Amino acid sequence: LIIADTGNHRIRRIENSGSVRTIAGSGEATSKDGLLFASSFQDPIGIAVDKDGTIYVADSKASTVLSCGWNILPRVWTLAGGLGAGFHDGKLGSARVNRPTGIALAPDGSILVADSGNKLVRSIGRHNANKGSQLEPSALSTLNPTVSEFRSSAPPRWPYDPPNRPREIAATFGEIRGELTETDREAWFHNGLDIPGAYGETVRAVRTERILSPLSVQGVGTARERIRFPTLGYIHLRIGRDANDQVIDESKFLAQRDQRGQVVQLRVRRGTRFEAGERIGTLNNQNHVHLIAGSVGREFNAIAALELPGIRDTVAPTIEPDGVRLLDSSWREFRAEKKGERIRLEGDVRIVVRAYDQMDGNAKRRRLGLYRLGYQLLASDGTPAPGFVEPLMNILFESLPHDEAGAALAFATGSRSGATGETIFLYIVTNFVRDTEARESVLSTSKLAGGDYKVRVFAEDFFGNRTTRDVLVRVVSSAK
Repeated sequence: LIIADTGNHRIRRIENSGSVRTIAGSGEATSKDGLLFASSFQDPIGIAVDKDGTIYVADSKASTVLSCGWNILPRVWTLAGGLGAGFHDGKLGSARVNRPTGIALAPDGSILVADSGNKLVRSIGRHNANKGSQLEPSALSTLNPTVSEFRSSAPPRWPYDPPNRPREIAATFGEIRGELTETDREAWFHNGLDIPGAYGETVRAVRTERILSPLSVQGVGTARERIRFPTLGYIHLRIGRDANDQVIDESKFLAQRDQRGQVVQLRVRRGTRFEAGERIGTLNNQNHVHLIAGSVGREFNAIAALELPGIRDTVAPTIEPDGVRLLDSSWREFRAEKKGERIRLEGDVRIVVRAYDQMDGNAKRRRLGLYRLGYQLLASDGTPAPGFVEPLMNILFESLPHDEAGAALAFATGSRSGATGETIFLYIVTNFVRDTEARESVLSTSKLAGGDYKVRVFAEDFFGNRTTRDVLVRVVSSAK
């Protein structure tokens, strides 16, 4: 009997003699190709074996389909995915899947995958296979709700008592987490909404859902203990327990304790239903719930996707003093030769904006990320330059890029945010980061006539408050 041992991140077997042996996987919760015991899985959950004994694995959390084969050197290798959760049909090296949870073999030798996150059945076959159709990503739009449909699908409420009392917002969707330096590019996007509360305060379900994952609760006993429903996630809780670590409903939460009485594992059976307003846990020492809206890999901006009663924002974003920088393709800054003179530009130009937002009811110290940013080039008389009739609103945090390196395209070196230290958001507004895409771009002055212009940058929050800042520049003609 071949087993995808999801919780132990390994592939195992039960032999006829009754003994259990490990086939592959180091036990490290990551996805890595290699020799059998040097390889690793994250959440292997689907498994199939062909007539030659090759094992195929659907690794849900890694959004990867892998193969475990027995050639000269038995090893594990990635067949498809491993590029981050998403969708792309085509050659194996560029294909993307989203939380595959089932796998089977068809009579013609093709591999069928239940691609749960994309709500599709996918086929991995030979070049001449004709099973299925190659889809464009746009074809998935009808399978998933829009942000407005998601917002209207449940009554408004906050995750605390009383459900209609507004709370502070401590962090928003799309903010940088970590710090970008010249040598350390390990940063990521904040994918939810941080809502502060008191230590031990009860957190309640925002909407009615059933648990579908066999490992919906993870990180038990850590600061990032969390539970994942199909369309909502809750982080920084004692899942299913009160402030004294006692289980609140033993019919739903199955706890395992160590010899000291500490909870070391907690499960919720698949199919368990939670009504909106039902208790799901209490706040741990992080004193806030990180609330995620949308399915894994298709998260929405929670402010846009959830109806939170009484939430209000009349405060316009702040572009900090000297908060607009113009840099060349090598990240060298363009500067005016003398104070009051225009900045001379030539070649490719990057525009970086240091800005943040605030909200009504929040502490003054809180600096929040923005919702939308962009720029426009205006002639000296104030009319739009060619190609800039409308502002290029290149950055929009309604969804997140599928590219895991997207944070380093949205934010410039020096950006940082976390539990300690100063919060700094340096947005690269010439780059394109929106609609699940992230790519580098520049303002190309070679396409412009030489002369005087005005660069106008835009910083907006979700509620429509806008701040602009103008920088006077002079484009040096490429013919000069």
